[in-house]
Amino acid sequence: MDDKVKGIHWSPEAERDLEEIFEFYFKNPPNSASKNIVSIITETEKMVFTKQWQVDEFDPTCRRVIVKGKFRVVYKIINEFILVTAVYPTKKNPENFRKE
Repeated sequence: MDDKVKGIHWSPEAERDLEEIFEFYFKNPPNSASKNIVSIITETEKMVFTKQWQVDEFDPTCRRVIVKGKFRVVYKIINEFILVTAVYPTKKNPENFRKE
């Protein structure tokens, strides 16, 4: 049986990823930036079980959830806690998305 999530934490890198997503989408209609960030956070907070989502195909030590078909939220399980390690658009290459 899967372990229930006791809490969700965001790494500093994941928080920076959210800021970059917000800044990028703010250039479009500004309200789309807020809507995207809210969707990412809301979907992440819906995690009930630590192993609820798929093992990440690019890093098998992590799991991931796709939000709105546009964003990949990557997380690690540490005891019964979730540590979100990265958030990025699904169109970006996961091997170098922070290098761009």
